[in-house]
Amino acid sequence: MLTGTIGALVAIVAVVAACFVIVVMWVVSMARGPIEATNSFVADLDEGRLADAYSSMCAETRLTYSLDEFAEHMASAGAITGYAFVSAAVRSDDETIVSGTVDLDDVPMAVDFGLREEGGTWKVCSYDTIG
Repeated sequence: MLTGTIGALVAIVAVVAACFVIVVMWVVSMARGPIEATNSFVADLDEGRLADAYSSMCAETRLTYSLDEFAEHMASAGAITGYAFVSAAVRSDDETIVSGTVDLDDVPMAVDFGLREEGGTWKVCSYDTIG
């Protein structure tokens, strides 16, 4: 009788552990897309590929200002000397916030980027003013 109870408990613990692993893997995979999109956006800014950075923003944000206005703003921001994004969290309005740091002229700044999925691709919709 005791062997059967221990076996049942081991089975329950195994199922709970497997569910925990699945949930952790799902959370990590959900954060990966927005973090990669943010890194790509900032890399484009860093390398001077402003048209690519602009095209990686969501349609709503691109309607706010033109590529020329975006380029003018970014030209005054300072030189990106480093960046790192490590966390993402979903807000209630379907926007995922990616947090990290951007170093401008070697001065680190905490920044948040808001992303949404458009057509299966993560797009930057909002960002802290850089510079």
